[in-house]
Amino acid sequence: WTLPQEGPANVAVEQLAWLGTGTLVAATHGRGMFKTTVDASPPACTVTLTPASANHGASAQTASVTVNASAATCAWTAVSNVAWLSVTPGSPGTGSGAVGYSALANPDPAPRRGVIRIAGIPLVVTQAGSPTALPPPPTNLRVTRTSGNTVTFGWLPPALGPPATGYVIEGGVAPGEVIGQLPLGPAPTVTIALPTGSFFLRVRTLAGGAASAVSNEVLTHVNMRLPPSAPANLLGLVVGNTLSLAWTNTFAGGEPTNVTLGVNAK
Repeated sequence: WTLPQEGPANVAVEQLAWLGTGTLVAATHGRGMFKTTVDASPPACTVTLTPASANHGASAQTASVTVNASAATCAWTAVSNVAWLSVTPGSPGTGSGAVGYSALANPDPAPRRGVIRIAGIPLVVTQAGSPTALPPPPTNLRVTRTSGNTVTFGWLPPALGPPATGYVIEGGVAPGEVIGQLPLGPAPTVTIALPTGSFFLRVRTLAGGAASAVSNEVLTHVNMRLPPSAPANLLGLVVGNTLSLAWTNTFAGGEPTNVTLGVNAK
């Protein structure tokens, strides 16, 4: 046999053998030996993901993604780029398989996005924001004073929920009707000028950008010629020969201008 020759040959081959790494030698009948270089490296790996992206709600979530590899020898790892998105069992891996991941609950109202890279392929994970929690409504809305067309209202702030950043008073000429609203500060009282008439008024709590349900509704008569409502919570205290009386004016009728004390002797 002669020394191996380079290049292609159209001859009958009696024996093939590897010479070193990547060189194939062919022994022929009567034509000597030929050699050629063969790329013996493993095929390049390609990886696809199913699904290619994912969307989740605001609560804590667990899910998985399928890794589709072109060969069983393809090695890969999965890495998250954000702290709220973590890779669970399945990484690193070889060939086709599955990768689990978990997402923490999103406490913010805005959605957020993270990326898990598997063999360099991005899986984009989008998580919805949390609904804004509504603050509780005020309680015990009442009129505390009237004078002509000026009315003072008071109420109790909600005992639970986020701190009130303000209030809004609303009302109309029929129960539940809203023909006007007035934003207020965080104090649980307001004095406003209203047109003459009878109005149904309510107050809502504001906390950030969220508004509560309405408070109790009060019927308010403004500068109307109506009989006043009776005082409430009459209390008496006797010390020696002195009687002290206290009461609370109410404003379910016309504006009270004076109080008459009735005494029955027994």
